[in-house]
Amino acid sequence: WHEEASRRGLANLKNLPEALPVLIEPEAKELFERYGVFKEDELVSRYHILLENYCKVINVESLLTSSMAMTMILPAAIEYQTRLATAIVQTKAAVNGINLAHQENMLKEVSDRIARLKTAIEVLDMLRHEQRGEEHIEDEHTAEAKYYQQRVIPAMNEVRAVSDELEVMIDDSIWPLPKFREILYIY
Repeated sequence: WHEEASRRGLANLKNLPEALPVLIEPEAKELFERYGVFKEDELVSRYHILLENYCKVINVESLLTSSMAMTMILPAAIEYQTRLATAIVQTKAAVNGINLAHQENMLKEVSDRIARLKTAIEVLDMLRHEQRGEEHIEDEHTAEAKYYQQRVIPAMNEVRAVSDELEVMIDDSIWPLPKFREILYIY
């Protein structure tokens, strides 16, 4: 569809911070006023309300992403890591000279993902706090919405991506949330 829209000369606005400014372009203002839908100040007011709402929703979602990752996913991953490490140590103690390269590789993969998840959470939290400390500029709502779209949402997606990788590795009995396969295929 994006290629077809481009071929037809239509705008390809991929997200709210890109699309919403069209609402306050001179042509849109004139159109809304001509048909008695909104006066210019009403339209501009709605524009700012929609941007502010977008920022609040993304902020709440980012808080939830960080909280779930820290309090549910990370502890489950560490528990699984502990179980793997304990099993490796106990097996080596029980059977001298056994090759546990595959199990050790599993432990390394889980450990690497735990480190990536912790880093992704820290980046997300830093970005959330960084935005609050910025000085207000002429159009703070637009700048804040673009910040959330360009910086915070990608950071949330990174937390999600690493969490998804851990989900397929960690034992079902430890994982604190419904797994995708459980949601898609109830069995």
